[in-house]
Amino acid sequence: MPNFETRLKDVSHAAWLIWTANGLGLDDFELEQTSKSATDTANNAYVEGISNKDWVDDTLMRLRSKELTKTIMVPGNPPAHQTLNSPINSIVAAAKTAHELESARRKATRDKAIQRLPL
Repeated sequence: MPNFETRLKDVSHAAWLIWTANGLGLDDFELEQTSKSATDTANNAYVEGISNKDWVDDTLMRLRSKELTKTIMVPGNPPAHQTLNSPINSIVAAAKTAHELESARRKATRDKAIQRLPL
């Protein structure tokens, strides 16, 4: 069985990936801070004999009580402050941004094609 430090690293990293949606939209400083927070939280959540799954679950419950905020730029709109307090919110925000970027690309392509038509 892996030693405590190896398990702590694995559990804190798994919890961090879920909590931050793989660091989506975080800068280097925020990545470092959230990683440290996940490690500290996992360390505090440890009890003798806990399984890795239960350890990750307990760590996530504690992390989700901490607010993770980030300003997300949305094309065509001013920055909108959003609270990313769960991976689902950040995944939805990423999907919305990707959809809006694709819509903007299609519109630009369509506008360019209209400009080329002879009158």
